[in-house]
Amino acid sequence: AVRWEFQPSQGKMITSKDYKPSASVSTLSGVLHVFRGSTNGAGVIYWPNGQKYITCTVSNGVFTGGWEIFHEDGRKWVTGQYDQDGRQTARWTTWDSTGQKDTESFYRAGIPSGLWGTWHTNGSIASVTAYVKGVDGEVQGMTVAWDDKGNITYDGCSNDPTPISRPLSTNWVRDLDFQWAK
Repeated sequence: AVRWEFQPSQGKMITSKDYKPSASVSTLSGVLHVFRGSTNGAGVIYWPNGQKYITCTVSNGVFTGGWEIFHEDGRKWVTGQYDQDGRQTARWTTWDSTGQKDTESFYRAGIPSGLWGTWHTNGSIASVTAYVKGVDGEVQGMTVAWDDKGNITYDGCSNDPTPISRPLSTNWVRDLDFQWAK
């Protein structure tokens, strides 16, 4: 069973002890459904060892504000934000179980936006994607990917899953001024 607590913005804290054991509230998705069914408040779900697993806030029945997920040993796994409409927004970051950053992504109203980065387990950059909205209104990403030794393995657009067979045009990545691409 999943142990959890939810503190409504008004009223008494609700915990997993307040619910009869049932399939609907003994799974992660069931507990998150209980949280979203609440009007406003903050929730915490715990690993069996007592460490925090997920912390989140709910406003008007949707996830809003900060969202954190932790590995079982207490290290951060995911951090991000939801806007007032429950859509991913701003920076989202993930880490592997050793604490190494996996990904950094940005959203605006639930849509990929700006620069995204991924890392290899050795800490070297695995890919950089720049998301922009095209003239047709569709979001597209231009991506460059590297193997863990720094060799370019892909240079292309998000709507083209095959590598482009032309001289690689990675100058746009080198010209960007963001801290983790250096």
